[in-house]
Amino acid sequence: MTKVKKYKKLLLGLMVLAASGCAVTPQGPQSPEDRAKAKWDAIVVGDYAGAYVYYSPGYREAVSEEQFVATMSRRTLALTDALIHQTKDCDDEVCTVGISVGFRITTGVSGISRENPFESRQIVWEDWIRTEKGWFFVPER
Repeated sequence: MTKVKKYKKLLLGLMVLAASGCAVTPQGPQSPEDRAKAKWDAIVVGDYAGAYVYYSPGYREAVSEEQFVATMSRRTLALTDALIHQTKDCDDEVCTVGISVGFRITTGVSGISRENPFESRQIVWEDWIRTEKGWFFVPER
């Protein structure tokens, strides 16, 4: 067997191996808790387009990605982190996820400044639904 044929065979084998690895790897977080955490992590870092994909298909039909990003970009509250707090009332189709969201306020209120920010946490409760494509956040309208 020539060197070229050996390399072609090796290359073909690597391509098959890579493709089979991709086929069995899950695409992103699967549980409602993991998806809620991923959504909030994207929001905390300002990746609003990344957060948008976790919203329900119905919401995404009503609100375009551009509208969503524009609205989120206008928010003035600085989010610091998001942690899963608790889940409740979960079954195979619906789940309520509580997220502990950290935030910081640095301006706009008397006595609060960049040098003396107000920091706190708030539990945010979210409803998540399961579709054939996975779990999605259903925002209140």
